[in-house]
Amino acid sequence: MMKRIILVISLTLVPYLLLSQVSLVIEGTTTNNTVTGNWAGVNIPREQKTSLKYMNNQITSVNASGYLLQSGDEVPKTTNNNLDGAVISGNKLIWNGSDASSKTHGMFMGYNINFSVKYNYLDKTPYGILFKSGSDDGKNMTYSTGYGASYNIVKNSNMSVRMKGINGVQVYNNTFYSSLKSGTLIYIDANNDRPVPAASTGARIKNNIFYTVHQIPNISIESRCLSDFESDYNVFYCESGTPVFSVDGSRKTFEQWQAMGYDRHSVVINPKFKNTTDFVPSARLDYGTDLGQTWSTGLSTGAVWSAGQTPATTSQNGKWQVGAILYAAAPAPAPAPAPAPAPAPAPAPAPAPAPAPAPAPAPAPTPAPAPTPTPAPVNQAPVIVVNYSSENLSGFVGEIDASASYDPNKDKLSFSWQVPSYVSVSSSTGSKIRYLSPVVTEVQTVEFILKVSDGKISQSKTIPVKIFPYKPELKSAEVINIEASGFQAPNYPYNIIDGNIGTMWSAVGDEQWVVMELKEAFSIQHVRIAFKPGQKGEVYFDVFGSNDKVNWEPVLTKEASCGFSGDLHVFDFPEAKSQVGYKYVKLVGHANSSDNWNYISEFRVYGYRHISDANFEKQAVKLYPNPARELIKVRIDDETFNPEFVRIISLSGKVVYEGKMDPGLRDLQIPISFKGGTYIVQFGSGDITLGYQMLVVNS
Repeated sequence: MMKRIILVISLTLVPYLLLSQVSLVIEGTTTNNTVTGNWAGVNIPREQKTSLKYMNNQITSVNASGYLLQSGDEVPKTTNNNLDGAVISGNKLIWNGSDASSKTHGMFMGYNINFSVKYNYLDKTPYGILFKSGSDDGKNMTYSTGYGASYNIVKNSNMSVRMKGINGVQVYNNTFYSSLKSGTLIYIDANNDRPVPAASTGARIKNNIFYTVHQIPNISIESRCLSDFESDYNVFYCESGTPVFSVDGSRKTFEQWQAMGYDRHSVVINPKFKNTTDFVPSARLDYGTDLGQTWSTGLSTGAVWSAGQTPATTSQNGKWQVGAILYAAAPAPAPAPAPAPAPAPAPAPAPAPAPAPAPAPAPAPTPAPAPTPTPAPVNQAPVIVVNYSSENLSGFVGEIDASASYDPNKDKLSFSWQVPSYVSVSSSTGSKIRYLSPVVTEVQTVEFILKVSDGKISQSKTIPVKIFPYKPELKSAEVINIEASGFQAPNYPYNIIDGNIGTMWSAVGDEQWVVMELKEAFSIQHVRIAFKPGQKGEVYFDVFGSNDKVNWEPVLTKEASCGFSGDLHVFDFPEAKSQVGYKYVKLVGHANSSDNWNYISEFRVYGYRHISDANFEKQAVKLYPNPARELIKVRIDDETFNPEFVRIISLSGKVVYEGKMDPGLRDLQIPISFKGGTYIVQFGSGDITLGYQMLVVNS
């Protein structure tokens, strides 16, 4: 086994300045981490410009937070861009931790560009391959053409690839597989941890295999990141139904995703992996597009990962294949040997004349055959095939698709649905229905009963769906005043906050509005809106936020209800807007698809009290960002405040993080490895609590 770490320092003399360039090769190493808490991972030195090659290594870990390979920075700092152009190739990363909510990073490449990440195998790393940048003034780093992630296998990561505040990353010919019930395969967003988040633009996603067992998103993206975004020539497959996608948290089917202009040449087929360890398709998958010489060499069907050995590779041949594993070109058949010349035939003797034939007797008459009776056709029962997600969140629209059902006799099928009276559906007939999940405070199972008939035989199937409460830890904002552009008595504006879905506010015409003043500034995570009871058309509206009721910031634009129900809908605020504290919320109605009226029955705001900048600066201990997603920073400005420990405790009393604080420590970073929710951050010494603060973690 080859194991080498080579460090070469080259010096270049320029006028008035001596610059150093370090060449660092790490190859053939094996790292087995047994720390179950936070681990910094294999942490690549980057204090100076370094030409890095990290190749054919193996890392195994059980850490609940931190990294496996840390080859970059989390925030803007002087070491940024010191690893530009690094090669991360042929490595195997295995995570055997037990915390299902862990956000441990597999391969992290923050605040550097032009990495070549190829031929790697990531097994169960909570987060897979991560690209990140973003300055405080809203500027991202941009990858050049020819760099990114290619020919990697990522298995069972909550995020196989993440692009956070980074532009131009190319994701080509990878194989992504997930049997998890949550997460996403690719996630693209702005770096919302920075004061001015900038969208991740120009991503390229081509020639990949996306395979999910459950209906988790293949690609999740913020709409502001769709600028110059390309995704095409991929293969998608989901064992549980149609492949799905997510834009700003709104779920899209494959057809809806294509209607947006993406993956027009992609296909939905089962790659039929020989197994889910090697991920070799059962046959060539010639569905890719030619990406050029830079990307033409992939993993071979015999690739294995072992420290010190380069996985076997093969080149694209013929029509480009998709995925990380390529079949080699079939060998040309050997030419057939030329046949030996045939000997000349001997001359044949002349035949003797044949005698005249005797006359044949007259044939006997043939009896007519008895007619064969035609068997009566046997009618077979219809076969019900249903694609759907077995779980949904309250206030969101779900879909149940039985269009793959068939009749063995090719008879035309009819569909009918039985649904609980408290659940709204788009139709009670047809092969595909949509439903609006009821708002619940605890997990509830809703049963849909489908009856399929061919006109002679009927078959029934019960389809259970678990409905989960949506972010029950959030608080409801208190409204202290409400006003409107107009109303039609007795449908007064305050009816939308009375908790009674049977009352409403109504006004006729476009641009009618209602403004709610909150008791205090609120960081709004989502709103729940109910429309006219029995509403059967779409309702159109926008939502704005303000702190002075003069300057309004658009938050939700061109929104619409589901079109078949007026019950409570959930509308998520975009992440960048959910960090802002709003004192006023305005809903602007644009009528509905049936007439020129606006009807709102209920409008509820959910989130948490916003901490203003002024109050924040007065705090002796500061937590930021708050809410947080991946990392919490702690800064202690009071020199007399010297806690011995910091704990993070869930509202149920479970300690999810505990760390010692050294004397004189003023700044601390805590990676988030626990699920989203509201927590208490406790500072103490011995058995004494010195102080605490509330923390919100976005999932």
